[in-house]
Amino acid sequence: MFQLQNIIADLDITLGLIGISDIGELNPSILGRAKWNNPISP
Repeated sequence: MFQLQNIIADLDITLGLIGISDIGELNPSILGRAKWNNPISP
């Protein structure tokens, strides 16, 4: 499970770097949400 999450996170970073950052919404990892969705602080 952790290995799968690492692979997903790596794909998330790679796709984000080439401009396809929407995958962050599909990635349940904290990295995906924090880096690509840029949540607005309250």
